[in-house]
Amino acid sequence: LPLIDVNLSNTSNFVNKRFYLNNCYPNPASGSATFSFYLNNDADVELNIYNMKGKEVKKVFKGRKLMGEHKITTELNDLIPGNYIYSIKAGLLNDSKSLVIIR
Repeated sequence: LPLIDVNLSNTSNFVNKRFYLNNCYPNPASGSATFSFYLNNDADVELNIYNMKGKEVKKVFKGRKLMGEHKITTELNDLIPGNYIYSIKAGLLNDSKSLVIIR
């Protein structure tokens, strides 16, 4: 059988070109925050904010998104100041990052 050369350093670049979640801005945030992500394929997407205990505290978006770059802005006034995790699911892929809310 022929050998296939696999360069693992390029694997993360391949994944990042398929799907990624950027850092939200501003972060720390007070009134609102913008979340941006890239999809290489059309996908059902869920973007949620969780408290540090893992409880969902805000559903930012749930629906179908087409391939490409997306930005979603949401109000944060209903959340108390503190540390949170925001998470995206797109098909079988997911990613999470941290968010700090201040007043």
